[in-house]
Amino acid sequence: MPIFKIQNNKTSQIKTSNFRNEAELQNLIDNNLEEVFGIRHIASQVITNSGGKIDALGLDENNAPIIIEYKWGEQDEAIIQALSYLNWLVKNKWEVEKIIKDKVGDKIKIEWGQPKVIVVAQSFSKRVKDAIEHLGENIELWTYSKYGDDILVMELFGLSMPNTKSKRRVTEIKYESFNIDDHLKRGNKETVAIFKELEKAILQLGESIEEKPKKFYIGYWHNRIFCKIRFRKSKLRISVYTKTVALNDPRKLAKPSNKSWEGSTEYYYFSISKPEDINYALDLIKQSYKSAL
Repeated sequence: MPIFKIQNNKTSQIKTSNFRNEAELQNLIDNNLEEVFGIRHIASQVITNSGGKIDALGLDENNAPIIIEYKWGEQDEAIIQALSYLNWLVKNKWEVEKIIKDKVGDKIKIEWGQPKVIVVAQSFSKRVKDAIEHLGENIELWTYSKYGDDILVMELFGLSMPNTKSKRRVTEIKYESFNIDDHLKRGNKETVAIFKELEKAILQLGESIEEKPKKFYIGYWHNRIFCKIRFRKSKLRISVYTKTVALNDPRKLAKPSNKSWEGSTEYYYFSISKPEDINYALDLIKQSYKSAL
């Protein structure tokens, strides 16, 4: 994909470059895991009890363990390695939890229903993409492109989805899956109606917005998560995130959280229970969405 620089109404193509080695690639992304993948960095170069070495271990926003593997250049053996690491995760929960709790403290509860492996490489072959789509495991393949000294482009190349019937399972992981109806059951008639109106408006903010039901909330993603909606019986609790500016909230409805781990990302939460609050809530959500662009 060509990248162009615009100056004085003239374009000049930025030449592609590369990292000197795999370590340089890993160092950059490990130091920016939250920005690139929305993942909290826990440890790098983790030695397993079988003598292997995991490039990086992190936690997603649900505290599910995520392994990140880096490959310099094209790597077609990525699927085999990803599957072996998923197996290691599920068979060594105690070891993984110890590594995580040594970093963040004993109070954290690890979510084992959605572990994942992310493999980052410069390229993968089409046969790798075709193969991974037939797996019922939680694996993502990402490609990177470096331009000059200061531009990095990350693209999702392929992924496999757990809990999909007719797909091949390799690990013994008991994946959990959730849908919108699981959350609607937690609300009442009024909160369900408010949610459906909010949901429609959020999805209209941009074509690339993804709606992902999780165990405790319904999340909305664009590059990173920008909104979470949790059902309470008589209200909706909404979380939003901003990165560069303070939330413009003249009614002081949103409260800052002291539980955020997203580095420079500010995390606010508020609740609504009346239809007349929808437009104001949507304005706060829009600010979070724009911060994610």
